[in-house]
Amino acid sequence: MKTVDCVERKGKYVYFTVVTSEGKEIDFRCPQEQGWNAEITLQLVQYKNRQAILAVKSTRQKQQHLVLQQQQQQQHGPRLRSASNSA
Repeated sequence: MKTVDCVERKGKYVYFTVVTSEGKEIDFRCPQEQGWNAEITLQLVQYKNRQAILAVKSTRQKQQHLVLQQQQQQQHGPRLRSASNSA
């Protein structure tokens, strides 16, 4: 799931539009009086929070990897090309 594009109340229904990672939209509705629309909303928010946390962790890991690579290059100096490549 990419996002919940729309959550709105019209009349006696709550409408949700979920956008998948492939860009497809899934529309559904439920009566406002029933409690499961709140449960759906909470679960969608929790899902989006988990996705955001994973994205931040992934970005941090990539940054740490780049920093380690830079530190290794600074410690070992630039790599020299072989004599056949420099001619």
